[in-house]
Parts: sequence; C-alpha cells; structure tokens
Amino acid sequence: MWAYLARRLLYAIPVLLGSTLITFLLLNVVIDDPVVAFAGKATSAEQLAALRHEFGLDKSLLWQYVDYLKEIVTFDFKHSWVTKQPIGAMLWRSAGPSLSFTLPALVLTTFLSVTVGMVAAFFRTQKIDRGLMTLAVLGMSVSFLVYIVVGQFLLAFTWPLFPIHGYQPGWAERWQYLALPI
Repeated sequence: MWAYLARRLLYAIPVLLGSTLITFLLLNVVIDDPVVAFAGKATSAEQLAALRHEFGLDKSLLWQYVDYLKEIVTFDFKHSWVTKQPIGAMLWRSAGPSLSFTLPALVLTTFLSVTVGMVAAFFRTQKIDRGLMTLAVLGMSVSFLVYIVVGQFLLAFTWPLFPIHGYQPGWAERWQYLALPI
C-alpha cells in the first residue's frame, strides 16, 4: 500500500507541474503586454520599463515561471497590481464567505446523494429504483445554469424569499444570503 501511495504521489508531480505550466502560459498569452494593459498606452517607455522590473516581467519566461512556482509553494503571492494589497490577505479575507457556502453545500449534497443511493440500492430493480435513477439522470442532464436561473426567478423574484446578492458577516444573518446558492 505504501508503494502504491508513493507511486501516486510521484504521478502527481508531473500533473501539478503541467497544470501550473499551462496556467502560467495562458496568463502570459492572453494579455499581450500586461504592463501596458495595467499602466495604459500613454505611459512613457521609462515608466513601462520600471513597472516591468517591479513586477518581474523583465525576466525571461523561464525565470518568471520559476518565480511563479516559488510563489505557489511558499504561498507568498506578493501584492495585487490593482489594489496594492497582499494577495494572501485578500485570499484569506474571502476564505470565510467561500467556505460558509461550499461546506454546507458539500455536506448537503453528500447526505442527499448517499441517501438516494441507499434507497435505490435497497429497492434494486423495483419502480422506486428506476424512478430515482431516471430523476438522477435527468438532474445531471440539466445545466446548473438552468437551476440557478429558475431558482433565482422563482425564489427571489416571483416569491421574494431570498435576496439575490449580499453577505452578512454574522452567522444569524448569513443564512438568508446562503440558502438560495446552497
């Protein structure tokens, strides 16, 4: 078992390097010159050169990728170009709202999935099993966007039970904003 785990961990290294390389290359290909996009076309050549040096974009792509990997491994993502705030702090601030949505959604979907699966297994080859499987296939066939739009239309516009946007930091007030997305 330890050999299997070690083998799987070794297989993960090229996958992680490949995904970071693809992400890095896409970020560098999408925007022709991010410094010009950031500073504007009216910026002088000296100012553009200073910004490229400040952001580390004057290095070769290989060294930029190495710096990118260092940032990922050390969780030191430097500062945002736009807000000048540390990116780690920005991520940490948004972790609470994100987790308060994803964890209840994960628990709820896991509970429902296991319950429906157990009921279908208990009534195997019977009408209940076929009905649940049909509902499951139909449910997976419909795009999540349809569920979102229909849920917002019915539960927020037609019957104003939930707000469409917003977030409250307190646990007691937070549920009304999270119930519809969950």
